[in-house]
Amino acid sequence: MADDEGDDDRQMRFPFMIDGKPRKSASLVTDDVKAIIFRMRHLGFIQSDIAAVVGTNQGRVSEVLRGLR
Repeated sequence: MADDEGDDDRQMRFPFMIDGKPRKSASLVTDDVKAIIFRMRHLGFIQSDIAAVVGTNQGRVSEVLRGLR
């Protein structure tokens, strides 16, 4: 809700907005990151844990492991 002080521009925040600007597309997965992903999977880590470590999402990790990225 907007208050009486005129802060209407900060009333709503959306996850795809950072400081009022659209979020950039996902960063590219480098060969070094791919190596980490494959090594962690080999060691038994689950995809969501791998994603948290390398700073991406589980879907991107899945794409790398399936050879799509």
